[in-house]
Amino acid sequence: SRSKSSLTSKLSGLIGRPNFSFNMRAGPRATTASVAQMVELSAGDGCETVSLVTVRKEESIESDVLTELPIGTVLKVLQLGEGRRIKISSTTKGSTIEGWISSKTKLNEPLVMKSRPDLGSCIAEFEVGGQHEVKSPITVRQGEGLDTPVVTELKVGTIIRILEIGKENTRRAKVSCDSAEGWISTVTKHGELLIGKVEEMGGSGGNASLFGASSAKI
Repeated sequence: SRSKSSLTSKLSGLIGRPNFSFNMRAGPRATTASVAQMVELSAGDGCETVSLVTVRKEESIESDVLTELPIGTVLKVLQLGEGRRIKISSTTKGSTIEGWISSKTKLNEPLVMKSRPDLGSCIAEFEVGGQHEVKSPITVRQGEGLDTPVVTELKVGTIIRILEIGKENTRRAKVSCDSAEGWISTVTKHGELLIGKVEEMGGSGGNASLFGASSAKI
């Protein structure tokens, strides 16, 4: 009873202090202002999944499951439903599927994000045979899917050559370099480029100077 009395006294003292308060505000899970713009969807918007999403036949989350869409799937918003629900269409492997998904989790974390208007033109610059330089650390995987085993990590400055562009996700590319071969993401889910053309990163010195600079980093 003495210990309970002591604890009660300490708590009373703390609560009585001017600077003591319980923080009930949302933590880091809350959607930031910058991300909010990318998840503020309207009918007709193009967007992309940033997490695994379940497609259902009807707006209700109790309706039949049609399929699951992996990260990086390109969608078109057809209709806004109640709360977090949106109707979408997606074309994969030559077939189009329509159904309902949640655009956010219950904790307000985005499941899909609006595509950047200029993202398509950026991706279009990546071609088979093109030589590029890694601008940010990249994970290399065995397959096109983001759930395939990791092969290695590529450091900034690594020179790579594109062998193949992803069929299901055009942000994915099969590449090779001196130390590895596998699949990488060329763009982040926020539309930031992970690789850049070699000639763009060199200046007036041309490719020779670029290779010299890359060699100096090793």
